[in-house]
Amino acid sequence: MKAFKNSIILSLLFLLNSNLNAQIVNSISINSDDPKGVLHVKQGIETGGCIECKELGIVLEDSDADDRWHIFNSGTSGAMIFWLFGANDNILTASAILNESGVWSGSDIRFKEKIGYLNHKKILPKIMQLKPAEYQFRNGHDLRPSLGFVAQDVEEILPAFVKTDDRGNRLLNYSYFSVLAIKGVQEVHHENQFLRKEVDMLQSRMEKLEKLLIDRQ
Repeated sequence: MKAFKNSIILSLLFLLNSNLNAQIVNSISINSDDPKGVLHVKQGIETGGCIECKELGIVLEDSDADDRWHIFNSGTSGAMIFWLFGANDNILTASAILNESGVWSGSDIRFKEKIGYLNHKKILPKIMQLKPAEYQFRNGHDLRPSLGFVAQDVEEILPAFVKTDDRGNRLLNYSYFSVLAIKGVQEVHHENQFLRKEVDMLQSRMEKLEKLLIDRQ
């Protein structure tokens, strides 16, 4: 019965879109006669630069049509691009790029508001409270130990780093830790500069005292 339902659905999709080729047993392909996987989507040709690319890929839309993720392969840069649009389709609210050099997260100032720098906040004491851990994931296929943090431990120190999903599981945003580490290094640098000045002052005083003692002899 399930296979019969699937065949009806795919047949209807084929009738609605002549560019959709459905093979019930092996794969589904869109705009391609030679699918390379279970689902093969071949994009249209890029025109007008990447401003128009969002019309070529896959769109994931929530039920209220408030948010839409556009996912597509940029043929010019060889990267997977992820764009998030809000209710206003012309306003990009988030972006990310995945290519051979890594994952690039959208960080443009145009995406942000209420920016506050951490110049006057002491982060080092919080860093010293963190508990780096070695562990294995339950029911995982990879039995090698992993390195990271336990979300409940981090939540006690840095609650903004932790989010709870719909099932009550806690999630960590590991990208925050790089900012934390840089701020900690900056604090250590400033403390070292202060201590260096103190040492220089003490050394200068010692040299003056030594000179006085030598002159009195």
